[in-house]
Amino acid sequence: MILEIGVMSMLRTEEVPEDIEVSVEYRHIEAHKLSVKFPNRISGFPAALYLGEAIRHSPENAYLPFIATLETEPNFISFKIGGRIFLEGASQEVERWILPDGDEPPKVWHWIYRDILRVVSKFVEFLENSLRERMWMNEEF
Repeated sequence: MILEIGVMSMLRTEEVPEDIEVSVEYRHIEAHKLSVKFPNRISGFPAALYLGEAIRHSPENAYLPFIATLETEPNFISFKIGGRIFLEGASQEVERWILPDGDEPPKVWHWIYRDILRVVSKFVEFLENSLRERMWMNEEF
């Protein structure tokens, strides 16, 4: 099963403590059903996140494309999520968010990783409830 959803809305968060605005545009979310057997509990989401090179429109603005893949544990559903992250703020702050700090990934990487997990968690919760309801009603999924 593949679900494709075009989500073009901008999401904002109050979690960003600095003088920078971070927005996410989710362009697509794919969900692939890997197993017919529904697990009793989903315990985790191993993830891989690719963050593209920052494109700066001006010193105060930048955006970065991203693609993430996640699988539930146990293997029941996998996700592929893509979109863009927009940053706006003082030039120095934007630079601090898009450049790596030594061997550490850029700050924006940590932020989008958390946000993707939040979105996928909500999506899995929705699918869990929907699948359980269909199973209870003996409907085919």
